[in-house]
Amino acid sequence: MQAIMLAAGKGTRLGKYTKNNTKCMLDVYGKTLLERAIDALLEANINKFILVLGYKGNNVKKYIEEKKLNKKISIEYVYNDKYDITNNIYSLYLARDYLAKDDTILLESDLIYDTSIVKELVNSQYESAALIEEIMTAAREYYENDVLPASERARFQSLDKNELAIAWHDAMYTDIYECTSQADYARAWNRFVNYICFYAHIDGDTDKVSGYSDYYDVYMNGPVYAETDDEAEPYVDEVVRIAANNGAQIQF
Repeated sequence: MQAIMLAAGKGTRLGKYTKNNTKCMLDVYGKTLLERAIDALLEANINKFILVLGYKGNNVKKYIEEKKLNKKISIEYVYNDKYDITNNIYSLYLARDYLAKDDTILLESDLIYDTSIVKELVNSQYESAALIEEIMTAAREYYENDVLPASERARFQSLDKNELAIAWHDAMYTDIYECTSQADYARAWNRFVNYICFYAHIDGDTDKVSGYSDYYDVYMNGPVYAETDDEAEPYVDEVVRIAANNGAQIQF
């Protein structure tokens, strides 16, 4: 088991806090996000760490050496020299060879990871596992029981445009997940179909989601249920392309 952290971005939304450093270098109560992530990985017995760097990458390497973090965990570097014009999907693409070598915990660089959560992922009984936002509890209820409670329907309908867009994209990807060393396009496509079906039942709100009509067109052209990766792969690739065009970072 290994971990990959995507830490190439500039983190411009954090303003002055990332003017001189990337997001993983943010200090929270005396410890950087990078150190906290490494501690969580070590608690879960993960001893290999691949770090994708870009913006202020040399600062990160210097910090790691000064703090001797590379003595605590084996660290390898991947560089995204196009960090200012690409996103995390491209950073992950650059680290693709590592994904083929071992099962992987994929981390974003701007979160604090509770050690129990990382351990739970590592010990998951499933080949692929993901942490999801609580807001998707209603979606899960709908998938499993074909029932969307009236209260939950009202809650989703009450969200403004930005809130619903966040809910939609949270349903499509999460910031930390476990993936096997072999891409599972069929599972990714079937989850996408579930998301489309769920939002199609939130009457009148799908027009609030950027690119929804494009997603829906892919859904209509694709299989109702994919049984093989080969069958699903072209449709998954198209979904990712649409997401990128809409500024999203969809990760299946």
